Amino acid sequence: MNENTSPQAKCGTAVACLFLLTAGQLFLLRGVLAAGPGSWPGALVGELVFCVPMLAALVWCWGHPRGWTTNRGCAAAFAFFGAYLAFQIVFRQTFAQLYLSAVDTQFPSVGLALVAVKVVLLLMAVIAGIPAAPAPTGREYADKLRHAVHKQEAQWAKGSAAGAKQDLDAAMAKLRENLSPEELDALLTQLRDAPDQPPEDGEAPAAEDWHGWGGGI
Repeated sequence: MNENTSPQAKCGTAVACLFLLTAGQLFLLRGVLAAGPGSWPGALVGELVFCVPMLAALVWCWGHPRGWTTNRGCAAAFAFFGAYLAFQIVFRQTFAQLYLSAVDTQFPSVGLALVAVKVVLLLMAVIAGIPAAPAPTGREYADKLRHAVHKQEAQWAKGSAAGAKQDLDAAMAKLRENLSPEELDALLTQLRDAPDQPPEDGEAPAAEDWHGWGGGI
């Protein structure tokens, strides 16, 4: 079964955050909105302007599971968040008073808390819309782990071969120091002509075959 491994965004989370943000705005500001556009403060008009691209992003995420898809889209989403954050900081007291008029509470800090909740919801939506590669399944993880093991074993084998070559070069250098050129050629000829079959159990190579090579090896 082929599984989709293309980057995916958590668009369900983005849609939920944007919906809560816009719907919550309309609910908390319902009294001010019902009074008519003539009585709307400038901060409310700006908030409604910001809600338009939020609704557009909600519809986009609903139909595009890859979210912002490109680096440019991600940059635009974070730029929009930065502008919205700056707008909320400038008009935080205005929105706090508007929200307190719709909420029955004795704690004035609730208004600022609701402003902070809006900012957090938008940040969650922006981050959720960033596409990310899905986590590997158990079989994919096992295949990648097996590939990594084989790669490591190949590196170890390469290192062992390099070490064996160094040992061989050192042994040959020692032989050249202890043997004359004629003796070295004779030894190499004997090694090349020797059978590849290992000696049978209990049979050791004759010690006298090695006598005379520069005092023994």
